[in-house]
Amino acid sequence: DDNATVFYASARWRFAERWSANFAYNRFDEEGGTTIEDSFNFDGEIYPTGADLDSELKLDAYILDIAYAFGKGRNYEWGAGLGLHSFVFEAGLKARLFAGDEEVTLSDSTDSILAPVPNARIYADYAIDARNAIRFNAGWLSASYEDYDGSLVYASVRYDHSFGGKFGVGIGAQYTDVDLEHDPGGRSREEYQVELLGVMAYASYRF
Repeated sequence: DDNATVFYASARWRFAERWSANFAYNRFDEEGGTTIEDSFNFDGEIYPTGADLDSELKLDAYILDIAYAFGKGRNYEWGAGLGLHSFVFEAGLKARLFAGDEEVTLSDSTDSILAPVPNARIYADYAIDARNAIRFNAGWLSASYEDYDGSLVYASVRYDHSFGGKFGVGIGAQYTDVDLEHDPGGRSREEYQVELLGVMAYASYRF
């Protein structure tokens, strides 16, 4: 069984007619459970066949980019951005098995900071009227750093509603794909592959 949550916060500063600076924080947290069918090595610990396994993957991304609007009209805008980001990555495993009437627990965790690494994204905004807009955003974040190799890709569609002032609300859907491999050398190698499609709700404030 898997359970995943994503938290996202962002801010944009438009410092010229077509240029903007964007900062985003993205928190990805997935928990899962299964029974081990084939023994494996995680961070030097052997997890045996038949054990009940709980896993957790946490990924914090701090993203900065500069975007340029290639197309801009009265009710639309589309463009692209390039930037740098850092990942704070943590993975943990906990296995339980029984030897007779005695329960044996194995647990381990690993964490790393991956920085700085590049990112790229595209976006498109369309204003239906003065208070309602549809927004599309998709991007790629590299996770290749030292003995890590991989990426995080995402795409989202959102519907924004403004109350006529600075406050607004929105709903949408986002797809996230995490593909990461850790190869520190020797016999140990870890792979993390997670796909998530979910809905979102949010609030916005315009300065």
